[in-house]
Amino acid sequence: MKSKLDKKFSEVTKEMKERDYNTLYSEYTLAIKANRQLSDALDKEREENDRLRVLIFAFVRNSAVAPTGFILKKSEQEITDKTFETIQEAEKMIDFDKMKDFMNLASAKENRFDKE
Repeated sequence: MKSKLDKKFSEVTKEMKERDYNTLYSEYTLAIKANRQLSDALDKEREENDRLRVLIFAFVRNSAVAPTGFILKKSEQEITDKTFETIQEAEKMIDFDKMKDFMNLASAKENRFDKE
């Protein structure tokens, strides 16, 4: 009788292990997919951030710093350094909450900060 009980217990244990393995494998697979999605989204945000940094740099350099720098016969290095200084100073002066409110007045939803 003991051997039948041992055999039954062994079968139940084997079934539980298989179920646990399948559950863990399924959870692991889902976690990998979620991680890939997050990684892709993060990469996209980084690319957008880089694009916006270049856009800001180009705008400040070409509209404010370079024209004056060329008149004063400054080098490209000096113009570039002054551009970054100008961006940093502007960052200190901007009221970001107020600017977000102005952005939210945009007619096109994709231009709004809240996008709602």
